[in-house]
Amino acid sequence: FGEEEQSIKSDEIIQSEQNARKAIQEHVNGPDKQRERLMLVDQTSGEKIGDFLGTVLGVDPDEEAIKKLRDPKSQIWTIHNHPSGKSFSGEDVGTFAMWPGERSMEVISASGSRYRMTRGLKYPDTLKKVQKLVSDEYDSVKDVLRRKVYKGITLDIDKQLDHFVMLRLMKKGIINYEFDLASTDQEGVSRLELQSEPSKVSRSPFRNRKSLPFGVSKDGCYFATCERDDEGRCIGW
Repeated sequence: FGEEEQSIKSDEIIQSEQNARKAIQEHVNGPDKQRERLMLVDQTSGEKIGDFLGTVLGVDPDEEAIKKLRDPKSQIWTIHNHPSGKSFSGEDVGTFAMWPGERSMEVISASGSRYRMTRGLKYPDTLKKVQKLVSDEYDSVKDVLRRKVYKGITLDIDKQLDHFVMLRLMKKGIINYEFDLASTDQEGVSRLELQSEPSKVSRSPFRNRKSLPFGVSKDGCYFATCERDDEGRCIGW
């Protein structure tokens, strides 16, 4: 996955990430689900660096965590939820430029969809370049999607715009992008009839027993090496 280390993670690090995923998933289904929650884990030690609760509009880490995120030598993994039910935002993509120590980001949406992103080989070297590139892609994808507006899919365009922009950025090598779509999101994406072929990605750090090639899905899950049953359905990540 891009520049991320491909060495096998220790059980402690894996457990820390799993604990954070579980906590965010519980938050998505809990009383504060309309607020974003952010958790950070050090991928070299498994230490939880922070757990922050924000608003419906976003969440920010504290100064101590930001200091570590700004350190290029850091190996920080982050996960947060999106009450909007959407994929990564343009602001999420830009954090890699602001925080070189952030190596991998995951999001769990309100609909239950799961997304993962890292820097691609062609990720720009400045925040200004990232913002310009992302802005141009949003304008381009909006134009394409709006041509496809017909009865019943206007809401899908609003909900899935970020997802299609991320697919564009992945295809151009700006980011590496994996996703496991909930059934409602999978149906919305299908209705938009916009074809985007995912590019091949390298081995995922998730520990799983069975896998399908990236871009092959039986149930809306596009994680590169999700654990699957004998019929190819995702049964865990």
